[in-house]
Parts: sequence; structure tokens; C-alpha cells
Amino acid sequence: MLVHNHDPLDTGTIAECRVIGVLDFIDKGLVDNKILAVPKHAPVDKYSKLSDFDESFLKIIKHFFRIYKEDINGDVKLGDWHNGKKATSVVTSAHERYLNEKKHND
Repeated sequence: MLVHNHDPLDTGTIAECRVIGVLDFIDKGLVDNKILAVPKHAPVDKYSKLSDFDESFLKIIKHFFRIYKEDINGDVKLGDWHNGKKATSVVTSAHERYLNEKKHND
């Protein structure tokens, strides 16, 4: 998950967030979508949907994920950015899989 915040967040910080969008991402043949979120305290009138972010910012993030595994011969495929509705669905689905797996391991 990518958390867009004006101030740095320390590693390991837990922040309640609002999901804004999702970038389709495949890593070594496995779905590894990237969620874009903002802290819950971020102004809703400024950050409530994907189109609230500059297109150049979204392109930079997408480019980063396109190249960040090149030095280890990573096999990644990128799709498109999608709105909060699809992103929320991705997060909900992942949470359900986690709970299901946890239930089977207890």
C-alpha cells in the first residue's frame, strides 16, 4: 500500500487510511496490485478520488513500479490505475482471504 501524506511517516507507523485507487500489477505471474491511500485525517475535499491526484504523480508511481525490479531481472507487468470502488474491492477481497487463511490455520 502506498500512503500519500504531506509529512513523512516513520517505518512501522500504523495509520488509518482511506483507499483512493489501485494500480493493476503482476509480479512473476502473480497479482500484486498496488493500493494508493491517504491518511484518514487528510482533507476529503482535497483527496477523495483518483482524479484529485496530478496525472504526472500517478505516472511517476507507475514508472517506479515498472523499473524497480529491473536490477534483479524481475518480471513485472503493469495495467492501469482504477478508482476507489475497485481499490476498495481489492482491499476487501484481500482482507477476506486473510481471515479465511487465519481461520484455517487456527
